[in-house]
Amino acid sequence: MDAVDARQTEALDLLERSVNINSGSFNLEGVRDVGALFGEAFRDAGLTTEWVDGADFGRAGHLVVAHPAFGDVAKRVDPGVADAVAELL
Repeated sequence: MDAVDARQTEALDLLERSVNINSGSFNLEGVRDVGALFGEAFRDAGLTTEWVDGADFGRAGHLVVAHPAFGDVAKRVDPGVADAVAELL
């Protein structure tokens, strides 16, 4: 818990910066900006990241995060999902 507590200010800053980006699913630039923000944070934490462009399927893309502990399975982070519901309102 000490490690988590020690980085709370940094985590809250990342959260604030991410929610202040207009990243609704149809705002492709905003989704890419959130992907870049979290990509940097994941890389700072020692993971590798890759942005998969979504132009072929009409979306911004996906952030793929990998670490040797994942084995052959990469984890996809979808930066637009958090705001997807707002687009339906």
